[in-house]
Amino acid sequence: MNGAENAHKLHHEMGDLMYKYVAIERDNNGLDAALVELKKLLKRWDNIGITDRGNVANQEAMFVRQLRNMILYAMAIAKSARMRDESRGAHAKIVLENGQRKMDKDGELVFMGRDDERFMKVTIVNYDEKTEEPVVSYRDFDHSLIKKGEKTMAEKKVRFVIERQDGPNDKPYIQEFDVDWRPSLNVVAALMEIQKNPVTVDGKRVPPVVWECNCLEKVCGACMMVINGKARQACCALIDELKQPIELKPARTFPVIRDLLIDRTRMFEALKKIQGWIELDGSFESKEAPIQNPYTAQTAYEISHCMTCGCCLEACPNVGPQSDFIGPAPTVQAYLFNLHPLGKFDAPKRLNALMEKGGITSCGNSQNCVEVCPKSIKLTTYLAQLNRDVNIQALKNIFDN
Repeated sequence: MNGAENAHKLHHEMGDLMYKYVAIERDNNGLDAALVELKKLLKRWDNIGITDRGNVANQEAMFVRQLRNMILYAMAIAKSARMRDESRGAHAKIVLENGQRKMDKDGELVFMGRDDERFMKVTIVNYDEKTEEPVVSYRDFDHSLIKKGEKTMAEKKVRFVIERQDGPNDKPYIQEFDVDWRPSLNVVAALMEIQKNPVTVDGKRVPPVVWECNCLEKVCGACMMVINGKARQACCALIDELKQPIELKPARTFPVIRDLLIDRTRMFEALKKIQGWIELDGSFESKEAPIQNPYTAQTAYEISHCMTCGCCLEACPNVGPQSDFIGPAPTVQAYLFNLHPLGKFDAPKRLNALMEKGGITSCGNSQNCVEVCPKSIKLTTYLAQLNRDVNIQALKNIFDN
């Protein structure tokens, strides 16, 4: 392996290709293009080069071997998606008309429907070394593995009662939708089904429900909404674990933009208030990372999982028009940055900011934040420690002056 190609660059290019052509919404034109480009990447892999020639724990060589398998796997995914002319699960295939993406009368994309008759099958992909192409075949799905319930999947429905709002200044109203049940269905996947066919239970076609999601893995926090009266992430809210009918509402601690989409500006403004960053002006050279106590690092790691989703603000009775409290998440972020080896030098600024209106004294210790935090961060524990630090800083301010 003495070629000129860089394995990490190929890996990055493959990721960009899959994101561009084989994401949640895809069409056959893009999938064809993805297969062509992935085949080129596989050819380039033959000209890959490595610099580590060691025989023990050679991670570079292991990554190079795994990269070829990843490219083959990406080709298998793209080819399988190309062969299935249907939408299934969270993945939607766009209808093409005369080679272009088809739009309905409202200017919305038209998606293919789910086709169980043709594609309720197990996909098998083999790689043909001669043609250097993935070969797709199908095997009948063993339905005996699924326990029979009172109703079949096609007959069983899930009722959603959604609080909608056409704009920031419009009045909210309720609409109800039915979605076909299937195993492991979550709220985000159900909203995608409603988006594909936005027809209410009384047969009225309405604009698709607006909401926000990104990662679908409980990492970004974007899909937070109030589900059956509790603030939580829609991507990990499984239908089978929810009481029906399922009620969806926007988190009204925040300004509502439209339907379930909210404006989290107040959280980012709060981070500005507590100076949620580390001051580095670049005027000195830092060759090594500053040493940090491993116990402190463990605490910082836990707090750093915060997604700025807003669950804790929605659940907190002290956040709202009755109070200026900035909320548990931004407040605890001050504690996080005060733990940092460099951030601790600006700790007095953050602690003084928390003495102001809307700071730590506005926390009523209701502990609702701990109950709803999707990352199980011990918010009240760190709020108590931060309260101690604020009091110590207040005493220092008195005696220093």
